[in-house]
Amino acid sequence: MPICVEECPQDSAALVYCPKAASVSEDVSGEQPGVTVITTIVQEVVGQATYPTVVVGGRLCFPDAGGQEGSAGELLEELHGYIRGWIDASWALRLLYKAGNLASDVPNNFLLLGGICAGAFVLSFAYLLLLRFVAKLLVYVMLGVLPLGFGLLGAALISTAHGLTGHQALSPMFESVPDPFWAMVISDALGVTCLLLATISICICCLRDTVAMVCGCIKASVECMFDMPTLLIEPVLGAALKLSVLSVLLLGLAYLLSLGTVQGGEVSLGGTTLYGLNRTFTYTADQQYRLLFYMFGMFWIMEVCDACQQFTISYAVVLWYYKPKPKRRPHFPVVRGFLNAICFHLGTLALGALLVATTQVLRLVLGFVKRQTEASCSPTGACLASCCTGCLACFQKCLEFINKSAYVDVAIRSSNFLHAALHVFKFVTQEVPAIALLSGTCWIAQVGGVLSISLASGFGVYLLVTRVDPWVNVSSEQHVSEPVLLAILSGMFGVCVSTVFMWVFDQCSDTLLYVFADNRKRSPETVSTYAPKTLSNLVDKFEPEEES
Repeated sequence: MPICVEECPQDSAALVYCPKAASVSEDVSGEQPGVTVITTIVQEVVGQATYPTVVVGGRLCFPDAGGQEGSAGELLEELHGYIRGWIDASWALRLLYKAGNLASDVPNNFLLLGGICAGAFVLSFAYLLLLRFVAKLLVYVMLGVLPLGFGLLGAALISTAHGLTGHQALSPMFESVPDPFWAMVISDALGVTCLLLATISICICCLRDTVAMVCGCIKASVECMFDMPTLLIEPVLGAALKLSVLSVLLLGLAYLLSLGTVQGGEVSLGGTTLYGLNRTFTYTADQQYRLLFYMFGMFWIMEVCDACQQFTISYAVVLWYYKPKPKRRPHFPVVRGFLNAICFHLGTLALGALLVATTQVLRLVLGFVKRQTEASCSPTGACLASCCTGCLACFQKCLEFINKSAYVDVAIRSSNFLHAALHVFKFVTQEVPAIALLSGTCWIAQVGGVLSISLASGFGVYLLVTRVDPWVNVSSEQHVSEPVLLAILSGMFGVCVSTVFMWVFDQCSDTLLYVFADNRKRSPETVSTYAPKTLSNLVDKFEPEEES
């Protein structure tokens, strides 16, 4: 049933009584100190003509797009005036207004947007090609840029904190922290941290053998990706599948929420009853349990989808690794990985996803508890909730890493989740230096790829729309009125596309490291048969351990 009125109006013949804006007047009498102030608030309830509406969801009345005339048009015009006033008064709404201008230009520039996405794909492929052929050069360049960037940032923070540059007042730290002493302390601490990171980066650059090992793993990962190009399509298909599953789950949640009873408040003013001044949904205890169970199931199902995607890529990489040299491309590796995940290992993936989903739900509960304790002015409770949330976040990161490696072990041995997790734990404890170094350097390569691709996309589009016809010509339909926002949007496209490539690269590198370590431990004599050249050259650096 409708909430604000008894039934949705179908024409403009009826009247709906609503309170108008209140008028306030003051009557001041007397002299100081005995002044009397009488404030009078008058609010009239008047009838307003209805306009054609349609029923949405059986509960809400939405304006009928084909019948917005008369009072509806006046109402929309008044609303537009309010919006223009807000835009003139707020920078955020001015930005929204600019975004609206950009949105009006988008329909005339679909070709440009398609070129932006295609350019991001080309740049991502080019970056992977550079990693394949000149990985060592790129790694050294990034390791050289890091100490330079951290060093300059640390020097700027410390010099600004002590007023050596003469621009202390313009520092964001001194603007956000009211106490100058603490602003200086925080700036010094951040500056020292940046200088330490710069020193660590310089030390890593000096470890030539270690950098060579990492470059070999990176080259092998990129070689695997180019030998199986379907790996680059899998994240897009996986994202579409997860979006479809999430849409169905949200639709089910909406239906479940609609089971609640809507109670609308009413009040009488001047003999006229007004409906819908407030409304609430009420649920029975059984309905609340159903909602909680359903929402937990949503987290679990989405984590199962992530686990299937990780297993699919890991399975494909395992197939590729155990092809004897010279490497031949496996037949339908992504399809085979997905079918194996669904048909043979769905229970294993569901168990691993259950642990992550439980941790996520506990973090959400602790976050709610933290907000409630902060609202009730309980610093002790808020501190305890924050500590528990941080511990759970750390535990979740470790759990996600173990799960990802466990799925690789399942792809190799077809074992259950517990046995795979045990093998992963042994592997992690034995290969801590290699894992830490490879993860850190691959993270640098991923961040460098995402930043370089997004910056190149944004800057290239900005130069294009500010210097080339027809985007510069004001009279042209393709004219872009907000080139800066379009450049930012292009950079975001670059981030999204490059993140897909870098995620596959990260999954491949982690899988190859695990498979290589497992191969040299179980049968080191076959490493030279299966391991790619870039990895087999590193066998001497990893002495195989004797089986106990």
